[in-house]
Amino acid sequence: MFQRQTTIIVGAGCSAEYKMPVGDGLKDAIADQLEQIGRRKRENGFTIVTSQGADDTLVGAITYEGQKFGDRNWVQIANGMAEGIRHAPSIDRYLHIHRDNPAKVKIGKLAIAWAILAAEERSLLADGVNLAGISRSKKGEPHWLQQLFNRLQSDVPLGEIERAFDRLTIITFNYDRLIEHYLFHAVKALGGFDANQTAAALSHLKIVHPYGKVGRLPWQPDDGGPSLAFGRNENLEPQTLRDSAERLRTFTETVEEENLIGAIHDGILNPSQIIILGFSYLRQNLDLMTSEGTSKVETIEATYYQESDSNRFMADRGLRNMLRGSAKPEMGDFGTRWHNTTAGAFIRDFGNEIAS
Repeated sequence: MFQRQTTIIVGAGCSAEYKMPVGDGLKDAIADQLEQIGRRKRENGFTIVTSQGADDTLVGAITYEGQKFGDRNWVQIANGMAEGIRHAPSIDRYLHIHRDNPAKVKIGKLAIAWAILAAEERSLLADGVNLAGISRSKKGEPHWLQQLFNRLQSDVPLGEIERAFDRLTIITFNYDRLIEHYLFHAVKALGGFDANQTAAALSHLKIVHPYGKVGRLPWQPDDGGPSLAFGRNENLEPQTLRDSAERLRTFTETVEEENLIGAIHDGILNPSQIIILGFSYLRQNLDLMTSEGTSKVETIEATYYQESDSNRFMADRGLRNMLRGSAKPEMGDFGTRWHNTTAGAFIRDFGNEIAS
């Protein structure tokens, strides 16, 4: 367990360690689907139909929403979005730019939900947490959730396993449920617990999804959203996809949720250390974590895998603007310690240090 109050900020690079799409991969998957949706005339008028491999569930969900809006032009809107999405730095940014266009926001959320659920089904965690299989797939490369859990459960009595999550907040900008899914299986296997005991332990994990997530896992408390198993949604229905999309948020929608913004800012203002993993440092996401307060942070560790020194410099400046000040005078300039490595390799090499 961590000895200091710690916030871990998680970006798409962390999910990529488990074969989830990141950045261009996610937006290209979405764009590919939207531009493959076609229209052909049938006896009863125009209907959106599958063409060139577009997913039937996504097509059905978009069809329903277009009819609900009373707009038969949603297929043209979806087709037009495809090229625009490719020119945006991220799908989140695209939806923020078009926040005043409800059709584009709705179609975008449906496409995100479809892409993430499909990716979970193809990920390294689709069949549970098979460490041997993951290791073979990654050719022995470390993966961050295993490395993190090794530190979390260290020195924690089995009968008090929930204490592993003391002094930890995770802010993840990913729509997927990899973190919750992995930790559930890890705790369950470690302790030989049943599902209820494991769920009770995981209820102590403080995790914030600024942009929402595609649904709750079956063992999680009912939050009004759909219950969707991880990696087992091959028979996904359009209605379920619509419910999943309703759980996602644009930047503007997140800013307007006072409780959510409060949880994000609490995770930035109050920890002793902040660890940033697999993050792209987009201005939009840094702005979301910026408050009027001064952070109590004393140390900052951040990865910037395969990024240029120029991008690292800009990220460093963005972090300074986000944090504004520090409880320790010598950290007033936010001397972030940067690591040009993956999240898994960072925790393998520095995990004992950051946990102490």
